[in-house]
Amino acid sequence: LALKNDAAAMKNAQLDMVSRDQYAKMEQSLQDIIAQLRAEKKALEDKLKESEKKNAVLQAENDELKRKVKGLEDENAALHKEHAALKSQLREMQAGKDGAN
Repeated sequence: LALKNDAAAMKNAQLDMVSRDQYAKMEQSLQDIIAQLRAEKKALEDKLKESEKKNAVLQAENDELKRKVKGLEDENAALHKEHAALKSQLREMQAGKDGAN
């Protein structure tokens, strides 16, 4: 009986050693995965910051272009009015000439 108990104790001790070794390997594997995920997170955070900076620059350029377009649209509308007024004057002058002839 004592021999059986000793054998069982030795078997349990061996299992404990295997389990501890497996646990240590799994723990190291998890630590490696965590480190990799932290590195990937940092890289993504850096990429996001860079994208946000680029977005801010592009947004500022877009706002400036919108202001320029608005100014050009206003200038175009004024030129159209001036053109229409000149055409009207030309028609009046031609009508006056036609009436004088």
